[in-house]
Amino acid sequence: LTEMNDLSRDELLHPVDQDRHDGNVCPDDEELHADLCYKKCSKLTGGKYPIRTTAWSCCAEQPCSFFNSKFTSLLAYCSGFDVSGDSEGKECPHAPGSCMENEEYNLGLCYKKCAI
Repeated sequence: LTEMNDLSRDELLHPVDQDRHDGNVCPDDEELHADLCYKKCSKLTGGKYPIRTTAWSCCAEQPCSFFNSKFTSLLAYCSGFDVSGDSEGKECPHAPGSCMENEEYNLGLCYKKCAI
């Protein structure tokens, strides 16, 4: 609660740690794939497989194939490579956009933090 009280009105209304003009509709630690925001493959793989090819796979370089890709289980939803970024709570991938500083992400929507 104290953390939110110390923020100015402008800080509450605009995510301060997001580059709003980078052309990315997802938070900075995420990438857009198939109309959802996922944690960047480069962050998930330590830079070894930076190209996202599916919700469950990342590739080392183009052209992507079975031999230069890394996969996680298709049966494990919202885990492995099928996750949102740290800024959105490492949950399931979500629709484009980012929650504001005074909000938290839950079930596909941003809600005012309970602590406020």
